Amino acid sequence: MARQRNFEGGIGFFRGGARSPRTLVCDFIEANRHRWGAAPICTALSQFGVRVAPSAYCAARTRALSARSVRNEALMRVMRQVWKENYCVFGVRKMHAFLNTHELGVGHVARCTVERLMRRMGIRGVSRRRTRHVSLSTAPCMPLGPGQSAFRGP
Repeated sequence: MARQRNFEGGIGFFRGGARSPRTLVCDFIEANRHRWGAAPICTALSQFGVRVAPSAYCAARTRALSARSVRNEALMRVMRQVWKENYCVFGVRKMHAFLNTHELGVGHVARCTVERLMRRMGIRGVSRRRTRHVSLSTAPCMPLGPGQSAFRGP
């Protein structure tokens, strides 16, 4: 049954996939452990198909951040500063070129990393492409027929 999804339990907090995201489960346990404790929550979750051992929860809590997440945080700080210093107009192409040509202490950055982090931060560049603005009026385009006019003569 490896690599299979459970689509019946697809609605709700834990969507019932083949394996629940560990960070989501650990965050849930962390938010509620002061009330019931970690072990009873793990037991209750396993009854609903979310299998997590208390030892796995404790290991996830004490585990240090990964090298990728530490680097991503540093990159996001630098990218936000560069983006603001350049009037919020840098897109992925210019941000990638800027990070790789200037000595900012972040080393080489892949373009896909810049795309992913800019998407996560919700920043984007300004496009020179001309956009078409269409205004939609609430008034009907067709003239009113006889007898439907709001104008009443004397």
